[in-house]
Amino acid sequence: MRSALGIFGLAAGAIVTMMVGRYAYVSLDTPIDGAMAAFFFAAIAIGGIGGPAVAVHLFRTTHGWARLWGVVAGLVAVAALAVNLSNSLGAIAGRSDKTIAQRQQTADARKDDRAELARLTREREAMPALAPMDAAAVHAAKRTADAATRAREAECDNGDPKQRGRNCRAYEATESDANAKLAAVTAAKAATDQAASLESKAAVVRARLGKAEPVANVNPLADTLGRIFSLSADTAATAQQIAMVVVVELLIAFALIAWELLAPKLAPGTDEKLHANAAVILDAAPPSAAALPSPEASSVARFMLACLPRAQGERVTRGAVYKRYLRWCDQQEPRTEPLPIPAFWEQFEPLCQRVHIRMREKGGKVYCIDVRLAA
Repeated sequence: MRSALGIFGLAAGAIVTMMVGRYAYVSLDTPIDGAMAAFFFAAIAIGGIGGPAVAVHLFRTTHGWARLWGVVAGLVAVAALAVNLSNSLGAIAGRSDKTIAQRQQTADARKDDRAELARLTREREAMPALAPMDAAAVHAAKRTADAATRAREAECDNGDPKQRGRNCRAYEATESDANAKLAAVTAAKAATDQAASLESKAAVVRARLGKAEPVANVNPLADTLGRIFSLSADTAATAQQIAMVVVVELLIAFALIAWELLAPKLAPGTDEKLHANAAVILDAAPPSAAALPSPEASSVARFMLACLPRAQGERVTRGAVYKRYLRWCDQQEPRTEPLPIPAFWEQFEPLCQRVHIRMREKGGKVYCIDVRLAA
């Protein structure tokens, strides 16, 4: 459980830190200014997310007036968390603003295309029914009209108005009919071209509508929340973003606090107990013969005082402890005769129990928890 909380807190905290850092970086004009702003935003995010756990740790591991540092750390962490909440909200709002703008642009484009398609459809439907006419028909009608004009000129325009041919009126009527047919065919051809143009434009708009992303609502979540809580969509969207940022960041902070609280709590004055118990072992008779079977047992206590300080979160193997014990014995003046391995462990393990040093087996090895070996 503790490991899962720690992994969640660190992973989620890293994501939030990167998010606000990126938001700060892209918000400024130059890369240098953006990098500096990203550093400040990231530092605040780390302090706001991890600061509460640090404050809890300081409060748990200190005593008396020193606990004030835990209170101060907590106040600083709360301030950093509050600032980071606004930064995270800005990052999420900025990102969602871009997304909503894109969806709005898509919705507007679809609306415009629908309006254009309706206009083209109305204009096409308003055109009268006509027989499709092509350029060949126009060309044929023009040749007929030109021939009629030439025939009329040959019969009627001989230079003397009094000498008009007998068939002049007939040729004039034929020319008039040919020109009327040419005008009708030309008008039909123009209408055919216009209809084809309208249909072509409508086909392009339909294709564009078919490929466009369907957007029924620009911000469906905000619209839904607004209907539920009787708010405007904008107000509901803002409230949802605030709630999301607050909950996520509090979850991360609480996960790290829980990770710290689930660690074994050191009893008050543990380090002092180590010295006091060592003094008893060195200066007084051992509590039982089984616990301290030989006078050399005092060397184990002195070794623990000198070479095995507390270190929260660290661990050392029993083999490394004994090797350091042998080196410590060689460094003494005069040299201390080391205990054999079995005798050493017979004295070491009861001392660990008395001063609350936990031992744990993992992967076939035995570790001493929350201590380290002095150099």
